[in-house]
Amino acid sequence: TEDGKYKVDVKVTGKGLSSNIIFNSATGSITVEKLSGWDDLKGGTLRFILNTNFTKGAGTYESYVAVQSTSTYRVQVVTKTILTDPNAGSEPETPTEPETPTTPETPSTPSVTEPTLTKVWEYTSGLPTATSTSLGSTEAAYGTGFNGTVYTVNKNDNTIYAWNKSQQKVAYANNANFTGVAITCDDAGNLLVNTGIYTSSATAWNIVAASSKVVTPITVTFPSEVASGNTYHVGRVVGNMLSSAGAYVYLTRAGINKVVCVKIANGAFVSATASAAMADVATDKVTTVSFAHPSKETVAEIASKPGECYYFHDRALKSFYYVGGSFAAPSGAYTTDGGDVVTLSGKTYTIHPMGTAYGSAFAIVETSSKEVVAEEKNTVATVAYYQSLVFEKVSETKANIYQYYAGGKVAMYTLEVPGDLTGIESVGAEDVEAPVEYYNLQGVKVANPAKGLYIKKQGKKTTKVIL
Repeated sequence: TEDGKYKVDVKVTGKGLSSNIIFNSATGSITVEKLSGWDDLKGGTLRFILNTNFTKGAGTYESYVAVQSTSTYRVQVVTKTILTDPNAGSEPETPTEPETPTTPETPSTPSVTEPTLTKVWEYTSGLPTATSTSLGSTEAAYGTGFNGTVYTVNKNDNTIYAWNKSQQKVAYANNANFTGVAITCDDAGNLLVNTGIYTSSATAWNIVAASSKVVTPITVTFPSEVASGNTYHVGRVVGNMLSSAGAYVYLTRAGINKVVCVKIANGAFVSATASAAMADVATDKVTTVSFAHPSKETVAEIASKPGECYYFHDRALKSFYYVGGSFAAPSGAYTTDGGDVVTLSGKTYTIHPMGTAYGSAFAIVETSSKEVVAEEKNTVATVAYYQSLVFEKVSETKANIYQYYAGGKVAMYTLEVPGDLTGIESVGAEDVEAPVEYYNLQGVKVANPAKGLYIKKQGKKTTKVIL
């Protein structure tokens, strides 16, 4: 503008709006003011102004303003301030979401010779409070991750918060339905958050769209052989909950040794299928903090056997259980929540909480040898056992790890493993000239893929790629 400031004017209209504007700019990047003509009943124009004395480094900083009409309904405007390095000599970039690392098109020599754990970023202060003596007194218990960002939901202020390498505890979305502690996300970055703690929290859910952050409540109907009830923890989602092909998530119910596979498509509940009773898991070992991750990577694989494609876990048992077997926890595993399973370069790895006194240490195990191949020994100890440790597979040799340790730590790591050198030589000799085929996550062949996540098949080699 003529005075050298960056400003954005947003017109807000409604009925019975409040002059008590709720504004959150923890980073200090933005201020907001009501322009002349604002009417508390009808609205008007809000002006967002970039603070000229904002001194943060390069990164993305989010703020929001909420104009309430009642305790339930509100108009919310979110701003993102994206700063580039002033020494880089480049113009500011158009705001975009962070991109997931892309699988290389041409096979190359693996960058590591043994499983390697790398910490990307970590925050240990400013987290919502937590206590193991009362979940009701805990603000946020669990988390999830996608594309370099970790999310948690604070049930006390009905807000989802986000952390990544360039920003600490930014308000991501707010909704009166966010009164539970279970949170997860699908392969498209859409979040799934439950409503409530002690009343039907296993069946009342909310989808938060990745792009628009529009919240869609859904109600899950459990199979007749599994009574609905409460749950606090939930595993990963495979697929896209807002697409017609849909997605699958596995839910558990305290006191019932079955896992329920739920299909969600077009933002709505479709079906629920109960597994057979788990032979190695007694009913009293399934609790409100139990959870299950999908054991398959595509919707098509799960659709063929929805009641069988899971890895079940409870903090008291420590191990992961699947149809026909289990992955044992390593010696020294502790009864803190959290854990996941991923397959990289043909080998399966599990991640387990370690140490004592509800610490944040963890270990990664290669399941065939049962050896610990990587560890995070440094620990932050609190009084809460609530924790999420989630894998996000980004290539055949690499996975992101997202950790949310309630009240004490939020962090991102990467696990990188060696590729199959023999296989790479074979690809170079036999498959380089083979035609490339692309499939969506539901296993359907795509002739002309647009931007997004696909399964790429060339000869005998199959990988996930971002286009």
